[in-house]
Amino acid sequence: MFFSMPYLPEVSVNHSHTRNKHTGRPVLKREAQAWKNVLRQKVAYWIDEHGIQLEPEQTVIIRLTARFPKRGGQKPDGDNFLKLAQDSIADAFGVGQRGDYRFLAQVVSVCHDDPEGELIYEVLINAQETETQAA
Repeated sequence: MFFSMPYLPEVSVNHSHTRNKHTGRPVLKREAQAWKNVLRQKVAYWIDEHGIQLEPEQTVIIRLTARFPKRGGQKPDGDNFLKLAQDSIADAFGVGQRGDYRFLAQVVSVCHDDPEGELIYEVLINAQETETQAA
C-alpha cells in the first residue's frame, strides 16, 4: 500500500525535535507530531479496511520515494524522513517498541526538483525482501 505525505522540513529527523524549556529533554515539534498523526491514521484506516493483523516475527518493509522541492543550499537526505514514518506505522499496527516484528526501512529514490515536494511511503507486510538502490 502507498501513502503520500507532504514534504515538511520539520519532519526530518534532523529538524523534528526541540528541547523542552523546563526540562531540557527533547520533544517532538508540533508540526512533526501532526504529520506523524496523519500518517498513523492513514495506515490505521488501511489496516482496518483490509483486516490486516501482524503475526509475531513478520516483517514490515517501508520504502520511501522522496520528491523534494527545488531549493538552493544543502539537499535533503531521504533517510532522514524514515524514522518518524517508521514510528507512525508501528503505532498504527499497535506494536509500539516491542521487538516482535521486524521493520526494514529503505529509500527507493530521491528527486530534488519537485515543484512542491512529496513523500511516498510503500508499506509491505511479510514481503519478499529485495535490495533496492537509491536513485
